[in-house]
Amino acid sequence: MTRAFVLLCALMFATAAIPQNRSISAPAKKSGYWSCKARADCNDNIKGNCPTDPKKQFAFGGGVAKAQGDARNIAKKAATHALAATPKHVSCKCTGPKGEPYSGGC
Repeated sequence: MTRAFVLLCALMFATAAIPQNRSISAPAKKSGYWSCKARADCNDNIKGNCPTDPKKQFAFGGGVAKAQGDARNIAKKAATHALAATPKHVSCKCTGPKGEPYSGGC
């Protein structure tokens, strides 16, 4: 899997419509790869950083890579880019190549 393909996957997740609910669903298992979904939450401690519309105060992104850390970093970058503001927290849910779950920070 090329880096360009991985970035393309991340952008596809990032540009998808933002769901109404803020929960992060576990991504589907991809044989041989870690797949991650991330949610970036706007940092409301910075004046003027967050939009007034609550639906735009968080954004999702995703990533796929051979290593869990790489998949998490791609997902975090995609979610932060989609947010278009400074994030306060970025949380991840990942599924490993054998279906093993991960939930926590990116």
